[in-house]
Amino acid sequence: MKTQKWCTTPFSPSGIKTFLLAFWVILSGISSFGQQLPNVDSMYIAAKNIGFRGVYDTARMEMDTVLLYAPNYLDARTFIARTWSWENQYEKSRAQLKLVLDKDPNNYEALDALVDAFRWPNEIDTALAICEKGMSLFPSDTMFKYKKHEVIRQQRNIKLSYNQIMADSFYMKGRSLAFKGKYQEGRVWLDSSIKRDPLFFDAYILKARTFSWQKKYDEGRPVLNYVLLNDTLPSRRKDAYSALADLEMYASKNKKSGKVCDTALTQFKKAVEFHKKKSITLANEDYYKEAIPELQLYLDSVKTDTPAVKMMEDFKFKKLRNYVGAGWVHQMYNPKTTFAPWDFGNLEYGHRFRKVQSIGRINYAKRFGRQALQFEVDNYIKIFRGTTLFTNIGFSNKNILYPRFRLGAEVYQNVHSKFDVSLGYHMLFYEPDSVRETFHMMVGSVGYYYKKWWFSYRPVAVLEPYGKGSTTLSNTVQARWYYKSDYDYITFMLAYANGAIGLNNPTAVILGEKNFVKLQTIRAGIDFQRRLNTTVFGGLGTWCDYDEYSANKYRYRFTLTLNLKKVF
Repeated sequence: MKTQKWCTTPFSPSGIKTFLLAFWVILSGISSFGQQLPNVDSMYIAAKNIGFRGVYDTARMEMDTVLLYAPNYLDARTFIARTWSWENQYEKSRAQLKLVLDKDPNNYEALDALVDAFRWPNEIDTALAICEKGMSLFPSDTMFKYKKHEVIRQQRNIKLSYNQIMADSFYMKGRSLAFKGKYQEGRVWLDSSIKRDPLFFDAYILKARTFSWQKKYDEGRPVLNYVLLNDTLPSRRKDAYSALADLEMYASKNKKSGKVCDTALTQFKKAVEFHKKKSITLANEDYYKEAIPELQLYLDSVKTDTPAVKMMEDFKFKKLRNYVGAGWVHQMYNPKTTFAPWDFGNLEYGHRFRKVQSIGRINYAKRFGRQALQFEVDNYIKIFRGTTLFTNIGFSNKNILYPRFRLGAEVYQNVHSKFDVSLGYHMLFYEPDSVRETFHMMVGSVGYYYKKWWFSYRPVAVLEPYGKGSTTLSNTVQARWYYKSDYDYITFMLAYANGAIGLNNPTAVILGEKNFVKLQTIRAGIDFQRRLNTTVFGGLGTWCDYDEYSANKYRYRFTLTLNLKKVF
């Protein structure tokens, strides 16, 4: 077996340069004693970029400066070694890498570079031994496995050009960084790969995907179009179409994404994955009826794709446009009081259009010895992807229990997929006993998604209901756990109301004969919803309120809720 000794480089003109540079740095350090040292990380990145442009002498001098300020900056010495390898100066490269490995025998970057320093000059046995060492040290990493494969190819006399080998090495480094989320740094390596081999279209495609993952769609799109214009290899063209379909989908250009899928299917009729992608683009636009046959074409060929099977079930459910629902709320007071129980009920019908969901509702209330009905309509209007406008309008026949007239609007916005926020306005108009009262409210919410949890905070401000300076604020905090699916969850709630109105909060209002009274309420509760079968949902809940029913007088109120919904 052929072995290669690692040796240090003898004193040379470059050593003289290093000595003079060190002398200059020492003098500079004396003259600037007490000043802050330079940012060696920035110097290192700048030197790397110079090296990637092929100006190796300058890059090495800059890296020498980094090492003078930070002698243990091993990545700088490793990069110096790489530049020597790129210039076919393998002995000098190995000498630098020996210095790194003497300090850190398991240094990943140095071992990676050392493989190249032996495999490029065709010293196969030593290169294979280093690959084996790298695989044993980093068993979950694919780099050394890949390089071992490439070395074996060389051993089998599959000849690759110098630039192709380097382009391949750069590509693998860029790929590793990209899959770790280091997109910008990965693109530097991919660009170096393309510079070495302008026909390395795999590097172009991966570069475009990194732009997609960063939502830089306008930068990724021309890269993929260039591949489709110039590459003739069917497998890579299919990969480029797949990346372009994903990019347009991520950019919310679902119609464009669908057209890309259609184009790909005309060229690759058996590439059923494009039927799956097209079905998702249709579903994103609420065309579930049209999405189902596209997904079925995919499942006819790929029957073992469990997520796709679940997706089909979801599409079939979301194709249904109507639902009817009913709910009942019963509120009781602690036995020491003489307050009669309160009851509330509702019946509702909802229909989902493509961009709008409308809900008509009849509410029933029985309290204070009186009964009343309220009629209202809610609309959820999809403005953009992630932006929804909620509107509400309602009226009542007896406004002592409900407002005579109410209306409101609220905009909901998803932010970075983990947050949602809302802001809105609601107005309630009461007209009891010839006394008119109008309440103006600002409402909002902040929600955060974490794994199977959703946390939210919702404030409601009633604007000066009693005159100047009397604005009140109610607060609700919720934590919802989706224990099985999006339709199966448990919600924990804590609320504090301090004022005239609590929209979707405890209602802290007692109506006197001629006015409204400001009181306080504290609520703690839990709600539970379960999907009983494919189209039927049921829910239960219980709350406990601590009410101020008149000035400085309190009572406990216990609530039980029941609701049922059928989708069809």
